[in-house]
Amino acid sequence: MSFFDKFLDTEKTSKATLISPRKAFEDILKQASGSAYTRNIKYNIYYQIIAFYGVMDGVGTSTLVANTALALAETGLTICVIDTSILSPVQDVLLNTNEATIDESDKDTEHLDWFDMPYTKKSPLHVSKYAKNISVLSFKGKRHSVVDFLSTNDSDTLVEIALSTLHNKFDIILIDCCHEMSAVNTACLQQAQQVIQVWNDSPIVVANLENFVTNSITMSCPLDKMRFVVTSRMSKDAIGSMDNLVSQYRCKILATNYLSEELYLLAVTGRKLFRVESTDELVIAYTDCIIRIVCHILNIDLEGNKPKGTITSNDIMDGKVDGTYHKELKEFNEQFAEAHPEIQIDTNPMNNLDYSGSGVEVDDDMAVPEPEDYVQPPVDSIMKSDIPKSEEELNEVREMAKEVDALNYGGVMPEDDVKLEELKDENGDGVPDIMENPDKKEKRKHFGRKKRK
Repeated sequence: MSFFDKFLDTEKTSKATLISPRKAFEDILKQASGSAYTRNIKYNIYYQIIAFYGVMDGVGTSTLVANTALALAETGLTICVIDTSILSPVQDVLLNTNEATIDESDKDTEHLDWFDMPYTKKSPLHVSKYAKNISVLSFKGKRHSVVDFLSTNDSDTLVEIALSTLHNKFDIILIDCCHEMSAVNTACLQQAQQVIQVWNDSPIVVANLENFVTNSITMSCPLDKMRFVVTSRMSKDAIGSMDNLVSQYRCKILATNYLSEELYLLAVTGRKLFRVESTDELVIAYTDCIIRIVCHILNIDLEGNKPKGTITSNDIMDGKVDGTYHKELKEFNEQFAEAHPEIQIDTNPMNNLDYSGSGVEVDDDMAVPEPEDYVQPPVDSIMKSDIPKSEEELNEVREMAKEVDALNYGGVMPEDDVKLEELKDENGDGVPDIMENPDKKEKRKHFGRKKRK
């Protein structure tokens, strides 16, 4: 026992804890910034606010958002799903929240929706019964009509309040954008960090695709922010492809799913589609589509060879990077090889070439025959042939040397009777001394003159 132990209250000291200075400094910063806590996330999330926007209603955008939220919830992240539809919100039904069924006869229960968020301290979020880390912010809870579009509640301020409040409480925010002409829907598209488009191959969707892209750009949603596309095929056996349309609008297919009768039945009965047990390969393909979307959001490479988004020089040379010359050349060679299998194309001829040139093989019919009496001259004889032999050639070499010296001396030839010392600037005013001496006017005339013959 030390000297100070007798002065300590053992009951109080047993409850005392010591924290490191770093921990104490973090607590001070959290209190000063207003943040209640900090999150340690093991994923590289580059875009926290992601919106899903379909070309038309009925292409499966809401179902895609709900199942993506369920898949993200299995990773342990906290997810917030925002439903922008005022007239027909569906995320509460798909995620099975407490507001999925409203009993208007129950007067004791207070139903809060997104419109009540600026005026109450209570949370308008609806927790999903499938996973506690999924919350829904929607207009479900009260009946709304077209009159709400004309009210002052429908404004971009409502979106700013929601995103500023939720972005530090949830790891990922998914927005289900509808086609209602409301200020809330437009503001969500503008403030989303990334927009994932949802297409399908039906004729009416393909016909309205150009207007959809034009209207999105008009609403201040640039095409670069919405370059990823999730395609839904009406049938797996349908003829045709959407690759040409995707390349036309400079987009990239993120994932593809196929609609089937069993998928419709599962969706109508209120069952979740992600990882549902089924023998239908199209239902399994839908789960694979959700996994690809989740890997894109969490920046996970499915191959696992390297971090997603890294491009090496070997990838470019091998033609693995889209939009490069090597990629186009590789595709051309593959198409040419299919059309002309009798012709062998060496895609990398430099591998068979050494420094001596011995690796180059030339066909006999392409080789140029050499004369029988031809003798390769030695290198020394070639160098000696450049030496002037006659007197005229020597004079030309001397004249060329004089001109080079004249350029070095300000354009003055040796026979101009101007010495090199006179071209110096002793006083440092930038003008040669010969130009300042009035007694040497005659010598000034030689400047710029051609050599006298």
